[in-house]
Amino acid sequence: MRSLRSVSPLRPPNDLKNAGAFEINGDYREAYQRFGGALGMLGAPIGDPTNTTFGVGKVQRFEHGAIYWSTATRAHVLGEALDAKLVALATQKDAYGTSVQRIVGFPVTDQATMGDRVVWARFQGGEIYAPNASGTYVVYGAILAKYRLLGGASGTLGTPMSDELASLDGGRVSRFQGGDICWTASAGVQVIRGAIDNRLARRRRRKKLAGCGHLQRV
Repeated sequence: MRSLRSVSPLRPPNDLKNAGAFEINGDYREAYQRFGGALGMLGAPIGDPTNTTFGVGKVQRFEHGAIYWSTATRAHVLGEALDAKLVALATQKDAYGTSVQRIVGFPVTDQATMGDRVVWARFQGGEIYAPNASGTYVVYGAILAKYRLLGGASGTLGTPMSDELASLDGGRVSRFQGGDICWTASAGVQVIRGAIDNRLARRRRRKKLAGCGHLQRV
């Protein structure tokens, strides 16, 4: 059985090994125990804490997820789907060419389940949702601000159905169960609710891009 040894939660735990076993210390240990320890969701550790490629913090990986730590956020747990998405965000850029992973940052909550098995977590600059088996999606920036104003996943738009995509009119768009939220530099944030215009839908499919069309500000 792997050893659990506490260290001060006021600093990031040292990377310690005991005869080849990976230890879980301090804040990591507390987060690990919140999810049932070795018999819980994460399973056994597969490495020591290492520096993240974004921000100033660390991550310790487990068989089925990871625990992220920073001085600002402390330690929080992500399961496999959300962790994989956060890692993949390193390849995504926002409208200005900034890494989406750096925008989203570290988790500020453990992952949680809402409604019909929708797994999600809140981050310093975004939210990631895994709605059932339909995929894992990120919301951030001006679109996230609007989404929250409209009630987030509990509001009329429901859960995300896409990442933020480049739109045909030079803006950005995220798709949700109940509509789309679009952003352009000239018009700001706009919302399209319910079924989209058929002509716009055909254009989206043909171009494999999402477009805002001619919308009124909400």
